[in-house]
Amino acid sequence: MYNSIDTYYKVQSHIYDLTRWSFLFGRAKLFNNLPELSENAVILDLGCGTGYQTKLLKRKYPTAKIIGLDASAAMLKKAQHKIGANVTLLHQHYNAASFKENSFDLVVCSYSLTMMGDIDMLLQNIHNHLKPKGIFAAVDFDYSRCDWFTRWMKVNFVEMSGKVFTLIKTQFPKHHTKSYSAFTGLWCYSMCIAVND
Repeated sequence: MYNSIDTYYKVQSHIYDLTRWSFLFGRAKLFNNLPELSENAVILDLGCGTGYQTKLLKRKYPTAKIIGLDASAAMLKKAQHKIGANVTLLHQHYNAASFKENSFDLVVCSYSLTMMGDIDMLLQNIHNHLKPKGIFAAVDFDYSRCDWFTRWMKVNFVEMSGKVFTLIKTQFPKHHTKSYSAFTGLWCYSMCIAVND
């Protein structure tokens, strides 16, 4: 259907905000459970897409330095129109060299982890880029008991193996994680807020 994730998001960016409310559950709940931060906090919205979560972060933490990072230029173009000034948007793939260690007070991943590849390396990088006692907050697809749905999501570049939140719990032992059922059990999504050791 799509030959690359970049092509996927070039198409999806035009309808993303109109359609994702119907199945990207828990984004507002994650936002409502974020802790208070210092006035000069530094925040990373990793895989910020069209800026849904970034806009909420800007409202909750008006004095913070907020960085939104995404690999899709088309999605970031939508985010720029939505967010306006005072947020730095970076068009790049996330890796160990993206930032210095101990850079962030908060890293937020809203439905981005399952689309970013090597989850072990990804979580290690997040751990390293967070300050000691920094907060990692994530909401994402977790798993489905329906093989056909898991295969369909993979076509849409989403990995629903069920291992993402298992690995988060290993990487971030100080966590609060809760799972929820969607569409009477078609899939489960999970939400996690963790403190970096």
